[in-house]
Amino acid sequence: MENLAKNLIDIGRAPSVKVWQAPSGTEHSRQLWAAELHYLDGLWYIYYAASDGNNATHRMYVLESIGQDPTGPYRFKGRIAAATDRWAIDGTVLEPGDGRRYFVWSGWDGDENIQQNLYIAPMQNPWTLGSADPNTLRMEAEQANLKNVTTRRASQASGGEAVAPRDQAGSFLEFHFEMPRSGTYQLDIRYASGAGRDSTHEMSVNGGLQTLRYPPSGWNNFQTLQVFVPLVAGFNRIRFIHGAGGAELDVIEVKTIGSDRVVLSMPEAEFERLGGPAYINEGPQVLMRNGKIHIIYSASASWSDDYNLAQLSFQGGDLLNRNRWVKRGSVFARTAAVFAPGHASFTKSPDGQEMIYHAARYQGAGWDRDVRAQPFTWDAADNPVFGRPYSLVDQLPWPSGSLVH
Repeated sequence: MENLAKNLIDIGRAPSVKVWQAPSGTEHSRQLWAAELHYLDGLWYIYYAASDGNNATHRMYVLESIGQDPTGPYRFKGRIAAATDRWAIDGTVLEPGDGRRYFVWSGWDGDENIQQNLYIAPMQNPWTLGSADPNTLRMEAEQANLKNVTTRRASQASGGEAVAPRDQAGSFLEFHFEMPRSGTYQLDIRYASGAGRDSTHEMSVNGGLQTLRYPPSGWNNFQTLQVFVPLVAGFNRIRFIHGAGGAELDVIEVKTIGSDRVVLSMPEAEFERLGGPAYINEGPQVLMRNGKIHIIYSASASWSDDYNLAQLSFQGGDLLNRNRWVKRGSVFARTAAVFAPGHASFTKSPDGQEMIYHAARYQGAGWDRDVRAQPFTWDAADNPVFGRPYSLVDQLPWPSGSLVH
């Protein structure tokens, strides 16, 4: 449905138009969530999450307009997914202004609802993400060269076995492999850690050292840590050396950057882990000013009073490099009178910038929510300033005139 409101305060009261209806009996027939409308390459596109009725099957899908009318009709273009096709919701489009385009969404690392991360991937066109890399290397940890390594069976590990350089001084795993060309590559490291705190390894890549930190996941809940590493054409050697705590390694994958999804954010900070598990990063929205790029997202359990907004700010360089984004939070959180403010979107009125978000109708209401709007401003460094969420008894001036598109 699309709402035909001509000004901000009429949202929810103006007539709605059905632009498309999902056919019954398909993988995208039910639980349609968080639709977004974007105008790309001369047509309108609607991105939405849907399932077959089982939440665990949620994926992102795309509709394309037939003509220039945003109210339709629309044709179904299909699923939009990275090479690692996992549970996905809340997709949005990031256009940094240099001709490139990226898809940002919330998803699971594997097939279980342990936590929701934010992911990013380059877009080939409005309905296709970057293609898989035929040169991807997948290496099982039990196939590595091992020294003083404790192994254990684990049903969640690929091949039924997990291998870890832990609990013994001087232990390590070492992989030898060849690459067709030199460059910086994405390393996906599948691990499990039940240490209760961050664990570490020292990783040696062709002799150069860096420290890896593994957030706790539990011994039977394998997650993926992503790092970018420089590799050379021909022979390469990567060694994982025992550090602090304990982390078990399962599979190591080497990929070309952009050929698969990249983690932008995981719920690691305290303000992202309230009310869980499951721990949540979701609802990403792009907010830009004077060339500075921010992603505002929702953190912590959506059913709790502590659902809140956090911020990622791009520092320049490679958009796909998680280390080039700085996290801030909470930037918009509960008060004594407002609970669970989150899942914001942004628009303009003649008066300035406006944010639209939902909040719980009362303390402990969970998903019983209403939609609210209020203005926000910017500081001298082009960071958004949201202030506090206003309660329903606070008096705010209405934004004047019609929306500016």
